[in-house]
Amino acid sequence: MRSLIRYNNRAAYWGVYVRYGFLGALLLVLVVHPVLEVLHQLRLKDPLRFSWEAFVFQPILGALDDSAWPVTLAVGVVGIAVGCAFGALHLRAMKKPFENVPLLETTKDLDRYISGGEGEEVEFKSSLRWDRNLGKVNKALELVIAKTLCGMMNHDGGLLLIGVEDDGNIAGIEDDFKTLKHENWDGFHQRIIALASSNLGGQYVGLLRSHCVLAEGKAVAVIQVAPAPTPVFCKDGNAQRYYLRAGNTTRELDSREALEHAFEKRKNV
Repeated sequence: MRSLIRYNNRAAYWGVYVRYGFLGALLLVLVVHPVLEVLHQLRLKDPLRFSWEAFVFQPILGALDDSAWPVTLAVGVVGIAVGCAFGALHLRAMKKPFENVPLLETTKDLDRYISGGEGEEVEFKSSLRWDRNLGKVNKALELVIAKTLCGMMNHDGGLLLIGVEDDGNIAGIEDDFKTLKHENWDGFHQRIIALASSNLGGQYVGLLRSHCVLAEGKAVAVIQVAPAPTPVFCKDGNAQRYYLRAGNTTRELDSREALEHAFEKRKNV
């Protein structure tokens, strides 16, 4: 097995800090700083306080004036710090659902999971949508992927490895790439998100993390699935079905079993 070719969570990680830092600086410079200026005018009983222009626009323009840059810069730095603090809280909340989910970070981890075979927390799928037997796209394979995600979410989460056959042979997902609008990992990742959103519900997309590794010269998708706090149903045509991971299979529960499991799941939240 060769090295990881993509693990783009790092870019998303720093992107959160950039966004929150920017918003924090913007909020303090264009809102908090002008509000403080207005309060200062009121304290001095400035006659301009009766003008809406003085209350709304003048403080903002004053904050951006050349003479106010030192104060504005200081306020902006404080805003960045405050924003980054909220960004850290956001990241912590995002990581929490994955705390007890298996983590595959290195090629040795991938080798170990494949060698261990399928189980309650690990599932192999040879492809996302390309049917090698038929030599064409088979949307039914995507439904199987959605059912697996649903079953893992309703249980304790797990790892879904796409591009690995049942016997552990590396098949790769390059054929899947060729069926997508963007014939690369980004296109594949977007397809997984769209599949989860349409079949399970957009509120569960945050329970998925994915990256790609190179094994034996072929790309393998690693989907980390977190357990859902509420029961998850999978859309199958006009029906909503309830799946649960059991051993090394994903099993559909009948109505009575689904109700009992859903009740227990809600009770344990």
